[in-house]
Amino acid sequence: MVAGDFRCFKTRRSSVAPQEPTSFAGTQTSSVTGKPRNKAATCWRQYPPVASGGWVNLQQSAPYQISIQDLNYSDVDADPIVSLTVQTLPRLGALELYGFPVYPGQEMGASDILFGNFNYVPSGDVAAAYSTSFSFSVSDGWQSSTHSAALGFQVEVTPNSPPAITGSSHSLNSPQPAHRQSRSRISDTAILTMTPCNQSRFPTLRLMDSLSTMAIRFTVASG
Repeated sequence: MVAGDFRCFKTRRSSVAPQEPTSFAGTQTSSVTGKPRNKAATCWRQYPPVASGGWVNLQQSAPYQISIQDLNYSDVDADPIVSLTVQTLPRLGALELYGFPVYPGQEMGASDILFGNFNYVPSGDVAAAYSTSFSFSVSDGWQSSTHSAALGFQVEVTPNSPPAITGSSHSLNSPQPAHRQSRSRISDTAILTMTPCNQSRFPTLRLMDSLSTMAIRFTVASG
């Protein structure tokens, strides 16, 4: 039982060495005789747990599995963490529990975190590195932390590498016969086709492969 800030056990059943013990005699009514009877108990002060949070570095490309260690949980009574309550959500990205979005005020058990079901999913809409965080409180099953903590994420963004195109250069003299084509093989699947037309001052450069065609306009210099 909990009596205010104290944890109490009957003396004859207590197997835990209490901190700041206080013994007292209470009065309890017998269910058999209906008369008062004395009951001895040992109590000690119960302290709330503390979580200090911290920062985590991660890449944008994959979700991050939040662990108990990330929370920096501690308890002077040596009580393990029992639950976590999310107070505020991160500004960028999302928190998920079992793949579902987490909402402010949601409580989850420590086992949900221990088994890797609490995750932070980085935002895929940001092209530069960013930092964000969420706040939370913890409970040891007796009391909750008196102050919320924050767990922050420093997300590094790896830009996609542009495709490499290699080929040969060609010199074209103007004017050229209409629709004469000059081809250069870039890869096994891409063909670079240059079509200068003397009817237009902006011939067309086309990159054609099995998936797409890209047109680039260029000017042919005379001489």
